[in-house]
Amino acid sequence: MEEVSVRSADMLAGSGAEHVRLVSLGGFCGPKLAFQKMGRGAETLPFDWLRTRAEGILQFLRTDFHGFFQWDSKSELGRMTTYRSRYHTFCHDDPEDAGMRERYTRRIKRFWEIDANTSPVLFVRVLVSTDELALVEDMLAELQLRFGPQAYLLVLIDNQTARRAMIGQNSNLLIYCVKQALCMGGSEPFFQPVKDALDWIIRKPLEVEKFPSVDALSRVLAFSPLMAFHYSSAA
Repeated sequence: MEEVSVRSADMLAGSGAEHVRLVSLGGFCGPKLAFQKMGRGAETLPFDWLRTRAEGILQFLRTDFHGFFQWDSKSELGRMTTYRSRYHTFCHDDPEDAGMRERYTRRIKRFWEIDANTSPVLFVRVLVSTDELALVEDMLAELQLRFGPQAYLLVLIDNQTARRAMIGQNSNLLIYCVKQALCMGGSEPFFQPVKDALDWIIRKPLEVEKFPSVDALSRVLAFSPLMAFHYSSAA
Protein backbone atom coordinates (compact mmCIF):
# COMPACT_ATOMS: atom_id res chain seq x y z
CA MET A 1 0.00 0.00 0.00
CA GLU A 2 2.96 2.33 0.48
CA GLU A 3 3.37 2.26 -3.30
CA VAL A 4 0.05 4.06 -3.92
CA SER A 5 0.69 7.28 -5.84
CA VAL A 6 1.02 10.42 -3.74
CA ARG A 7 1.59 12.82 -6.65
CA SER A 8 -1.85 14.45 -6.59
CA ALA A 9 -1.95 18.24 -6.49
CA ASP A 10 -2.62 19.73 -3.05
CA MET A 11 -6.41 20.17 -2.95
CA LEU A 12 -6.04 22.29 0.18
CA ALA A 13 -3.84 24.94 -1.42
CA GLY A 14 -5.32 28.36 -0.76
CA SER A 15 -7.73 27.05 1.87
CA GLY A 16 -5.96 28.68 4.78
CA ALA A 17 -5.39 25.25 6.32
CA GLU A 18 -2.21 24.29 4.47
CA HIS A 19 -0.32 24.35 7.77
CA VAL A 20 -2.53 21.70 9.40
CA ARG A 21 -0.96 18.25 9.40
CA LEU A 22 -3.22 15.26 8.61
CA VAL A 23 -2.77 11.98 10.47
CA SER A 24 -4.84 8.80 10.14
CA LEU A 25 -5.72 6.81 13.25
CA GLY A 26 -7.09 4.01 11.15
CA GLY A 27 -10.22 2.01 11.45
CA PHE A 28 -9.37 1.18 7.88
CA CYS A 29 -7.31 2.67 5.03
CA GLY A 30 -9.87 5.16 3.65
CA PRO A 31 -8.53 8.25 5.47
CA LYS A 32 -4.98 7.69 4.24
CA LEU A 33 -6.17 7.14 0.66
CA ALA A 34 -8.12 10.40 0.91
CA PHE A 35 -5.08 12.29 2.21
CA GLN A 36 -3.05 11.03 -0.74
CA LYS A 37 -5.66 12.05 -3.30
CA MET A 38 -5.83 15.44 -1.63
CA GLY A 39 -2.08 15.75 -2.16
CA ARG A 40 -1.28 15.47 1.55
CA GLY A 41 -0.36 11.82 2.07
CA ALA A 42 3.36 11.56 1.36
CA GLU A 43 4.59 10.29 4.73
CA THR A 44 3.57 6.86 5.98
CA LEU A 45 2.58 6.37 9.62
CA PRO A 46 1.78 3.22 11.63
CA PHE A 47 -2.03 3.25 11.52
CA ASP A 48 -2.45 4.21 7.84
CA TRP A 49 -3.09 0.74 6.41
CA LEU A 50 -4.39 -1.16 9.46
CA ARG A 51 -7.77 -2.28 10.67
CA THR A 52 -7.76 -1.09 14.28
CA ARG A 53 -10.02 -0.93 17.30
CA ALA A 54 -10.23 2.30 19.26
CA GLU A 55 -9.05 0.48 22.37
CA GLY A 56 -6.04 -0.65 20.34
CA ILE A 57 -5.15 2.94 19.45
CA LEU A 58 -5.27 3.81 23.15
CA GLN A 59 -3.25 0.72 24.07
CA PHE A 60 -0.46 1.53 21.62
CA LEU A 61 -0.38 5.22 22.56
CA ARG A 62 -0.11 4.40 26.24
CA THR A 63 2.49 1.64 25.95
CA ASP A 64 4.79 2.94 23.18
CA PHE A 65 3.33 0.36 20.76
CA HIS A 66 4.02 -2.60 23.03
CA GLY A 67 2.83 -5.81 21.34
CA PHE A 68 2.26 -4.04 18.02
CA PHE A 69 3.77 -6.90 15.99
CA GLN A 70 1.96 -9.65 17.90
CA TRP A 71 -1.02 -11.50 16.43
CA ASP A 72 -3.13 -14.46 17.49
CA SER A 73 -4.91 -15.64 14.34
CA LYS A 74 -4.09 -15.85 10.65
CA SER A 75 -6.39 -16.34 7.68
CA GLU A 76 -6.36 -16.33 3.90
CA LEU A 77 -8.78 -14.01 2.10
CA GLY A 78 -8.29 -14.62 -1.61
CA ARG A 79 -4.79 -13.34 -2.37
CA MET A 80 -4.59 -11.57 0.97
CA THR A 81 -3.24 -13.02 4.21
CA THR A 82 -4.47 -11.27 7.33
CA TYR A 83 -2.89 -11.34 10.79
CA ARG A 84 -5.29 -10.48 13.59
CA SER A 85 -5.10 -9.58 17.24
CA ARG A 86 -7.71 -8.23 19.62
CA TYR A 87 -6.57 -4.71 18.80
CA HIS A 88 -5.66 -4.65 15.12
CA THR A 89 -5.39 -6.52 11.83
CA PHE A 90 -2.54 -6.44 9.32
CA CYS A 91 -4.14 -6.81 5.90
CA HIS A 92 -1.24 -5.70 3.71
CA ASP A 93 1.86 -6.67 5.72
CA ASP A 94 3.39 -9.76 7.31
CA PRO A 95 4.37 -8.93 10.92
CA GLU A 96 6.77 -11.88 10.93
CA ASP A 97 8.83 -10.35 8.12
CA ALA A 98 11.97 -8.52 9.31
CA GLY A 99 11.69 -5.92 6.55
CA MET A 100 8.11 -5.15 7.54
CA ARG A 101 9.12 -4.69 11.16
CA GLU A 102 11.90 -2.33 10.12
CA ARG A 103 9.47 -0.24 8.03
CA TYR A 104 6.93 -0.01 10.81
CA THR A 105 9.58 0.84 13.38
CA ARG A 106 10.48 3.85 11.21
CA ARG A 107 6.79 4.77 10.93
CA ILE A 108 6.36 4.57 14.70
CA LYS A 109 9.38 6.82 15.23
CA ARG A 110 7.95 9.29 12.70
CA PHE A 111 4.60 9.15 14.51
CA TRP A 112 6.16 10.05 17.87
CA GLU A 113 7.85 13.04 16.25
CA ILE A 114 4.49 14.69 15.46
CA ASP A 115 4.34 18.14 17.04
CA ALA A 116 0.98 19.60 18.02
CA ASN A 117 2.55 22.17 20.33
CA THR A 118 3.57 24.67 17.68
CA SER A 119 1.03 23.96 14.91
CA PRO A 120 -2.32 22.16 14.61
CA VAL A 121 -2.59 18.48 13.74
CA LEU A 122 -5.83 16.85 12.59
CA PHE A 123 -6.08 13.19 13.60
CA VAL A 124 -8.80 11.28 11.73
CA ARG A 125 -10.40 8.16 13.16
CA VAL A 126 -13.11 5.95 11.62
CA LEU A 127 -15.11 4.15 14.30
CA VAL A 128 -15.63 0.45 13.61
CA SER A 129 -18.68 0.33 15.89
CA THR A 130 -20.85 2.84 17.71
CA ASP A 131 -19.61 1.37 21.01
CA GLU A 132 -16.25 3.01 20.27
CA LEU A 133 -17.83 6.44 20.70
CA ALA A 134 -17.41 5.99 24.46
CA LEU A 135 -13.61 6.14 23.97
CA VAL A 136 -13.25 9.21 21.76
CA GLU A 137 -12.80 11.72 24.59
CA ASP A 138 -10.09 9.52 26.13
CA MET A 139 -8.47 9.27 22.70
CA LEU A 140 -8.35 13.03 22.27
CA ALA A 141 -6.99 13.50 25.79
CA GLU A 142 -4.24 10.98 25.06
CA LEU A 143 -3.35 12.70 21.78
CA GLN A 144 -3.09 16.08 23.48
CA LEU A 145 -0.99 14.60 26.27
CA ARG A 146 1.41 12.93 23.82
CA PHE A 147 1.60 15.52 21.05
CA GLY A 148 0.36 18.87 22.36
CA PRO A 149 -2.73 21.03 22.89
CA GLN A 150 -3.22 21.70 19.18
CA ALA A 151 -4.15 18.07 18.54
CA TYR A 152 -7.63 17.89 17.00
CA LEU A 153 -9.68 14.74 16.47
CA LEU A 154 -12.16 14.13 13.66
CA VAL A 155 -14.25 11.02 14.33
CA LEU A 156 -16.36 9.49 11.56
CA ILE A 157 -19.35 7.21 12.14
CA ASP A 158 -21.13 5.61 9.19
CA ASN A 159 -24.64 4.32 8.50
CA GLN A 160 -26.17 7.23 10.42
CA THR A 161 -28.32 10.28 9.86
CA ALA A 162 -25.92 12.90 8.49
CA ARG A 163 -24.80 15.37 11.17
CA ARG A 164 -21.78 17.16 12.57
CA ALA A 165 -21.58 17.18 16.36
CA MET A 166 -19.56 18.62 19.21
CA ILE A 167 -19.56 17.38 22.79
CA GLY A 168 -19.94 19.97 25.53
CA GLN A 169 -17.32 22.69 25.32
CA ASN A 170 -14.66 20.49 23.74
CA SER A 171 -13.59 22.52 20.71
CA ASN A 172 -10.93 19.97 19.66
CA LEU A 173 -13.32 17.09 18.96
CA LEU A 174 -15.61 16.94 15.90
CA ILE A 175 -17.87 13.94 15.34
CA TYR A 176 -19.06 13.52 11.77
CA CYS A 177 -21.93 11.13 11.02
CA VAL A 178 -22.47 10.01 7.42
CA LYS A 179 -25.15 7.92 5.73
CA GLN A 180 -23.00 5.61 3.63
CA ALA A 181 -20.91 2.60 4.67
CA LEU A 182 -17.44 4.15 4.70
CA CYS A 183 -15.56 0.88 4.23
CA MET A 184 -17.23 0.47 0.82
CA GLY A 185 -16.57 3.97 -0.50
CA GLY A 186 -12.80 4.20 -0.93
CA SER A 187 -11.42 7.70 -0.42
CA GLU A 188 -14.28 9.81 -1.77
CA PRO A 189 -16.48 9.90 1.38
CA PHE A 190 -13.64 11.48 3.38
CA PHE A 191 -12.98 14.57 1.29
CA GLN A 192 -15.83 16.71 2.67
CA PRO A 193 -15.46 15.66 6.32
CA VAL A 194 -11.74 16.44 6.24
CA LYS A 195 -12.32 19.79 4.53
CA ASP A 196 -15.04 20.67 7.04
CA ALA A 197 -12.78 19.69 9.94
CA LEU A 198 -10.00 21.89 8.59
CA ASP A 199 -12.42 24.82 8.32
CA TRP A 200 -13.41 24.12 11.93
CA ILE A 201 -9.78 24.20 13.03
CA ILE A 202 -9.08 27.56 11.36
CA ARG A 203 -12.34 28.92 12.79
CA LYS A 204 -14.34 29.25 9.60
CA PRO A 205 -18.11 29.09 10.22
CA LEU A 206 -19.34 25.50 10.44
CA GLU A 207 -22.82 24.44 11.47
CA VAL A 208 -22.69 21.76 14.18
CA GLU A 209 -25.09 20.22 16.66
CA LYS A 210 -24.01 20.41 20.28
CA PHE A 211 -24.60 17.56 22.72
CA PRO A 212 -23.93 17.75 26.46
CA SER A 213 -22.20 14.36 26.52
CA VAL A 214 -21.14 11.40 24.43
CA ASP A 215 -24.01 9.44 25.97
CA ALA A 216 -26.50 12.04 24.73
CA LEU A 217 -25.16 11.71 21.19
CA SER A 218 -25.13 7.91 21.44
CA ARG A 219 -28.85 7.90 22.16
CA VAL A 220 -29.67 9.40 18.74
CA LEU A 221 -27.39 7.10 16.74
CA ALA A 222 -28.29 3.88 14.96
CA PHE A 223 -26.45 1.01 16.61
CA SER A 224 -23.57 -0.43 14.61
CA PRO A 225 -21.82 -3.58 15.95
CA LEU A 226 -18.09 -4.28 15.70
CA MET A 227 -16.98 -5.41 12.25
CA ALA A 228 -15.91 -8.71 13.79
CA PHE A 229 -14.78 -10.10 10.44
CA HIS A 230 -11.63 -8.00 10.69
CA TYR A 231 -10.64 -8.72 14.28
CA SER A 232 -9.78 -11.59 16.55
CA SER A 233 -12.41 -12.51 19.12
CA ALA A 234 -9.69 -13.10 21.72
CA ALA A 235 -10.33 -11.25 24.98
